[in-house]
Amino acid sequence: MGGEHIWAADGGAPGHTPLGVSPGTVRDYGPGPTWTTMRVGPNLIGDEEQTTLASDGDGFSIWAGNKDSKTVRQIDMSLHTTLLTIHGIAPGGLAAVGNSSTGDTVWASDPAHNLVAGSTRRPGGSQSGSRSRASLCVSLPTNGWSGS
Repeated sequence: MGGEHIWAADGGAPGHTPLGVSPGTVRDYGPGPTWTTMRVGPNLIGDEEQTTLASDGDGFSIWAGNKDSKTVRQIDMSLHTTLLTIHGIAPGGLAAVGNSSTGDTVWASDPAHNLVAGSTRRPGGSQSGSRSRASLCVSLPTNGWSGS
């Protein structure tokens, strides 16, 4: 993910988190001797889906989700700063698509509520990057699809 960088999510499953890195974090293994760790959720032992990652495909953003904080964050890959935080979904998985001209769309599954939610952030949004422009929530009942 992200050109010369490798990003990893530290979910919190015992024995699956690297030494010196706590659950609820993402790490950028960029070129050079310095690696960057960012906290995206609480330091709690959990399952492998506790913290998840997706790349937007254009090398600008990483999307990080955390079940315990019920958030999905868009992170600027070069500055290691949060551009956008979406609250209220406990993602078990993420997928992101986008580019500099059309914006990013991120999809998050929430297994506890049996739903998939999507949000699109267009270029030229608010200066702080705190708002998404469109959203969709699809409930996935066992007997069929229903959207809202």
